[in-house]
Amino acid sequence: MSGARDSLGGVTPGQLHRRPVRRSRAQRARVRGLPDSGPGGGRRIDRGDRAGTALGSTFEELRALRDALPVALRERVAFCLDTAHLHAAGYDVAGDVGGVWDQFDREVGLALLKGLHLNDSKAAPGSHLDRHQWIADGRIGAEAFRRIMRDPRLTRVIKIIETPKGDDALRHDRRMLRRLRAYARGARRPVHVPL
Repeated sequence: MSGARDSLGGVTPGQLHRRPVRRSRAQRARVRGLPDSGPGGGRRIDRGDRAGTALGSTFEELRALRDALPVALRERVAFCLDTAHLHAAGYDVAGDVGGVWDQFDREVGLALLKGLHLNDSKAAPGSHLDRHQWIADGRIGAEAFRRIMRDPRLTRVIKIIETPKGDDALRHDRRMLRRLRAYARGARRPVHVPL
């Protein structure tokens, strides 16, 4: 997986909308060098949180980024989204997470969503600040994560817990996993899971 803002070095969001995108030799090498994401040989691009200031900060830019790649590589590229980054970029994860997936489907295609980093956010929506928080303990809240875990469109999407770890990473990840499993079973309110 590669951060969209780091993959094409020097190509700005505005340049993605002009055809053809002219890439330098170094930029073409960076595209060819996107790390392989494992089985299936695909590449996954993780969008950034700084909407308007980074390449790939909107769904439209992600689609344009993929479309700008050579056909042989384009067919191997998919996306990984991050709940805190979406929130920071101004997508309404807290209030209408289903609408966020609808928009991604219209602009990029849900079939291209292969990974999802799950984390809450300490930052305000649209703040462009990447401040991860434990799931359901931040500004996104429990309801959004319950909907994510129960949304049948996301069943096949790999979900990765990406929260602060504290002094015992394994213990904190297990705590978040128990919380997410409770949401998947339909828990309607914040789930208190002791450390």
